[in-house]
Amino acid sequence: MWSQPFRAGHWGASPPNPFPTFLPVIAGVVLVALGDITPKPFSHFSPCPWSIAESFVPGLGPRLWLCLSSWDSGCCPRVSVAPYCWFDLQLPALAHSLPFLPPGVRGRAWETRSGLLSPCVTLGLLPTSTPSPEAKHNTSVGIQRDWDQLVGKSCFQPSWLGLGMGRLLCCTPDPSGWEGCAEQCLPCRAQHSWLPGLRTLLLAPLLSYLSVPFLVRLFPSVLTKFVYLNFLAFPFFVDFRRPELLVNNTISLYLTTEPGVRVGIWHTVPGSRGAEAQGKDQRWYEEALGDAHPVIIYLHGNGGTRAASHRVQFLKTMGAADFHILALDYRGYGDSTGHPSESGFTTDVLALYDWVKARSGNSTVLFWGHSLGTGVATNAARKLQEERGVQVDAVVLESPYTNIREAAANIPITKIYRQFPGFESLILDSMARAGMFFRSDENVKVLGCPLLILHAEDDGVLPPELGRKLYETAHKAYRDKSKVKFITFPEKLGLGHDYISFNPELPALVKDFLNKK
Repeated sequence: MWSQPFRAGHWGASPPNPFPTFLPVIAGVVLVALGDITPKPFSHFSPCPWSIAESFVPGLGPRLWLCLSSWDSGCCPRVSVAPYCWFDLQLPALAHSLPFLPPGVRGRAWETRSGLLSPCVTLGLLPTSTPSPEAKHNTSVGIQRDWDQLVGKSCFQPSWLGLGMGRLLCCTPDPSGWEGCAEQCLPCRAQHSWLPGLRTLLLAPLLSYLSVPFLVRLFPSVLTKFVYLNFLAFPFFVDFRRPELLVNNTISLYLTTEPGVRVGIWHTVPGSRGAEAQGKDQRWYEEALGDAHPVIIYLHGNGGTRAASHRVQFLKTMGAADFHILALDYRGYGDSTGHPSESGFTTDVLALYDWVKARSGNSTVLFWGHSLGTGVATNAARKLQEERGVQVDAVVLESPYTNIREAAANIPITKIYRQFPGFESLILDSMARAGMFFRSDENVKVLGCPLLILHAEDDGVLPPELGRKLYETAHKAYRDKSKVKFITFPEKLGLGHDYISFNPELPALVKDFLNKK
């Protein structure tokens, strides 16, 4: 223990503190959550009758103790003193700086009385005789003061007490060996009705904040829930079998992509064939795929289903521009069966691609990915090229990212953890442990098909810098630079992350790009 005198708010020579500066703040929040420790004038307490508690060992010398008790019939039982013992054993610098130490305390401030402190073991125990029956159930921690500072005083009465509970124990001179010790019970402050709510407000968010990174590291599968958000099946109460309630010239169909997995798809035909499509069945829609109009396989982002409003708007916009659109709900989304996974998404997309190519003849077929779907699109295009030697006719990436790790580091929800110690190892590295990569930046290096990248400058989810970085990677890797194009939409349009499809110029931009490929 240090021997420098303690003065209100100041140590004569501060010992080195190896602990982070934010540690006292966290400790203070926890202590407030455990009980009411607001400093209060001593005069505000109504003292209980005096009684003899126990005796010191003769010859040890006079000591004064301010005892804080967690059990007594007339004292406050709400606060356990075990946390204070733990601070003394583990964090002495913090223990000596806690605000409820009264002025004038000597350096040996957190010695405890043997036999009274059962929840923990501390250093420098002060041996005593066997406690009296009245005191043996008390759990106490004391603040010791040398007797030479108490000459002529019968009791030490501090001007304030840092806990709204406790016991005041005063030792007085006794010619037979300083055996007389008296204690005074300090009853609880009146409980405020708002204190339980305050403790919850302080402690629950703190514990939640601290626990999330470790839960993610220990259980990476939890992270997939936050990335895919397939459990957020909005809009709710949609009849997927009746898409005509949301968009014209559209039917619902289902495709088995592998044993046990069936995915739901909406097929919208070109607007120029809308009148002809009225009342037609699925067979007619399948045959319509061979009418030479380009076909978009639309791969949406995380969360929601193919019935989300901005996705329905995409069907309307591109359908009116005479595109076929097949909007897919990956496995685990909407009314599709199975469980989401990166490899599973690729399997679903390639199965749909094969189904479309078997019916579309020489029509152009392109992958259109949005947000999370941009990684799905490049995965599928690369696998198609490397394993089959086939290039998809074009890939359009709307609001893309470079890879899922970099995307996670930039999305708004992770801002509160970016300064958290171990953010990369606990959270970002856990993406790979959960089997999520979506390496678009690596995929575009080997693609040879026309590549169009679209990004709004006011995208608040995935910043446009990620789209530009992906474009620069692809442009550097492509032999034919004219096959790679990057289009940004100014902030004044207010398109953000989800609403590029609301831009009436979008179909013309895409057609112009396809005509030049």
